Amino acid sequence: MGNRLKIVGKSEPRKDGWEKVTGRALFIDDIPLDGCWYGGVLRSDVARGRLVSIEKDPSFDWSRVTVVTSSDLPGANMVASVRDDCPILAEDKVCYVTEPIALVAAPDQDTLKEAMACLRPVIEPDGEPVIDVQDAIKADRLVWGEDNIIKSFDIRMGDLDRGFEEADLILEESYTTQHQEQVYLEPQGTFAVPGQDRRSVDITISCQCPFYVHNSVVKGLGFDPDKVVIKQSITGGAFGGKEFYPSLVALHVAVLALASGKTVKMIFDRHEDLAATSKRHPSVTCIRSGHKKDGTITAMDVDFILNGGATTTLSVVVLQRGVLHATGCYKVPNARVLGRAVATNLPPSGAYRGFGVPQSMFALERHMDLAAERLGLDPVSIREVNLLDVGDLLPCGQAMTQVAAREVMERALEISDYRKKVEDFKAHNQEQPKTLKGIGLSLFLHGGAFTGSGEDYINGVTKVVFVPGDTAEQGRVEIRISSTEMGQGAATVLPQIVAEGLGLSLAKVDFMTPDTSKISNSGPTVASRTTVVVGAILTRSVGDMIEKLVDFLTSTLGVTVTFDGKAFCGGSHCMSFLEAAHRYSQEVGELIGWGKYRSTGSHWDDDTNTGDAYPSYSWACDVVEVEVDRDTLEVVPKKLHSVVEIGTVINPILAEGQYEGGSLQALGYGWLEDMAVKGDRIDAGSLSKYLIPTTMDTPDYNLEFIEVPYQHGPYGAKGLGELPHDGGAPALAQAIGHALGVFPTEIPVTPERITAMLASKGESK
Repeated sequence: MGNRLKIVGKSEPRKDGWEKVTGRALFIDDIPLDGCWYGGVLRSDVARGRLVSIEKDPSFDWSRVTVVTSSDLPGANMVASVRDDCPILAEDKVCYVTEPIALVAAPDQDTLKEAMACLRPVIEPDGEPVIDVQDAIKADRLVWGEDNIIKSFDIRMGDLDRGFEEADLILEESYTTQHQEQVYLEPQGTFAVPGQDRRSVDITISCQCPFYVHNSVVKGLGFDPDKVVIKQSITGGAFGGKEFYPSLVALHVAVLALASGKTVKMIFDRHEDLAATSKRHPSVTCIRSGHKKDGTITAMDVDFILNGGATTTLSVVVLQRGVLHATGCYKVPNARVLGRAVATNLPPSGAYRGFGVPQSMFALERHMDLAAERLGLDPVSIREVNLLDVGDLLPCGQAMTQVAAREVMERALEISDYRKKVEDFKAHNQEQPKTLKGIGLSLFLHGGAFTGSGEDYINGVTKVVFVPGDTAEQGRVEIRISSTEMGQGAATVLPQIVAEGLGLSLAKVDFMTPDTSKISNSGPTVASRTTVVVGAILTRSVGDMIEKLVDFLTSTLGVTVTFDGKAFCGGSHCMSFLEAAHRYSQEVGELIGWGKYRSTGSHWDDDTNTGDAYPSYSWACDVVEVEVDRDTLEVVPKKLHSVVEIGTVINPILAEGQYEGGSLQALGYGWLEDMAVKGDRIDAGSLSKYLIPTTMDTPDYNLEFIEVPYQHGPYGAKGLGELPHDGGAPALAQAIGHALGVFPTEIPVTPERITAMLASKGESK
């Protein structure tokens, strides 16, 4: 296919790259705003208590600022999302440290700071806060609902008891993961412009889901939808952190703008962003598995618990995705997967790249390593005997129609020389060098698009518009959809798909930064769906444009006209797309190509959580090499070998960047990013305290793609965005264990945790 295509499959430069590298791109805080006011949030410093009052220091002149509390809100006090249980501002109680209590807008930053210091919430503590998920499950102190269980899923297949009876080995272990911060390039930020009558509002915001924000603002303010406009600013990264949280920030700035009658800007500093915004869900996973002597799985019972924090946000769907991936790339004939998202008095957890799968996949891949160790097998052979094949069922009942697990693993073992290095590194370490070496692997998959019937519910629509110039050659095509560019390359990959279909150069296709008053709702930029789902819908917009031009030219020229991918031809007439579209715009009017979502034919039962969980899966195998300093226990990832199957690769260089960047985040999750909970709060502080990998920590990459075109994807493409975060942490943990002779069950694998593991086996560093 690639040889026949001119733009798809080529490493085209980023269309947004030049403005960003030259500094001309305007991020939210760069946009000039004459006479704007500045907004701030008064937050709780108590994790669990009754909000008695908010005291105002009488020495401050409160006429200089605008203050908004829950009693001043114009509509319902809730942020519309999966559930509407997150208040815009606390009313009679507080449930976590940093919960918003009041809002202040001031004409300058100094006045804002002074006013904030003169507001004091009076809060009566209400007993010990609930922090640990096991304590929350006891439901002795309620945070949410009647039992602190935000959501549970219980998926079963086969006969679990019989499966364990057939086992030669029954193995049980628990695995733990911590919070992880998205650390997007720019913190949360927005500004709002009120309408003259204060019955409308225009909001510009750094976000990844404009219509999510629009829906929340409409419902929170009680406005008609056409009275709220959401414009995405150039967004310096999101990674899930700008899926839910911008809705809360938008509501804060909107109510301040409407109350003050002023344009109000709110930009978090890094400290506030680290302290208050949603992180990856911490998890505790207990796996009990049965195995034959050759490693074959006879049964697996997974208990997967996520710490959701104080309100739902996106915990329901994060939990569901984690549960549905909990048995990974393996045949499990008798299975139970119990998933629970549990409420605690911590800030609400939210989306982060991988969306629950990195947590459940870490536990599964570590458990496969543990089973191999207990059975005297190597990590490869236990995987080989359990690999999924076409026709095998997942615990939810989905029959696999395409499986690339074996192909990606075999090729990763080959390009990394894994088997030889296992022995070489073992021999090296026996010589007691200062630097120990280790190697580890992980095998994983990730479903593309929304779970189950999600895409049918979204029913995405794409809009492609021809923008005429003075001449035909000056005309352009513009994609106007809600999918956002946030650093991942959508503003290049999606135009490549459209340009290929219309026979245009990539330079002639533009990507509009979303504005809800001008775009179609193609759905949110989440769930590894932008290329595979939205790209497919865009091919229908292309088809609609072509069909309109064929009908127009056939009628106008009086001959049958066809389009061969390069030109419209009929009789002695031939003209390019730009010539045909220019003529159409002059004689008929605006040329718009509409595309609508079409089901892939999969079936899902929302009541039983059974059926086709995802229309397609992407597959990958990571092999990580590390070095560990014997004295300091500092871990250094040296090489990452990856083989990835994502269908047709639309833009190879951008796909490589996506995978490498996501893998570095996964490695950071596994060894460096230690966001501890101390007492009743997340202990982050600053990026000098919460460490993330830098270019100095980046391993050498050895990356290959295997292309197996997917029939429902654009030109055969599947999803990529979340996949790379799923495998790095367990492969890294295996590699550290190989180097040191320990078995990590908790990440990040910090020197402190390594010291504890060595001590538990009677060794010192």
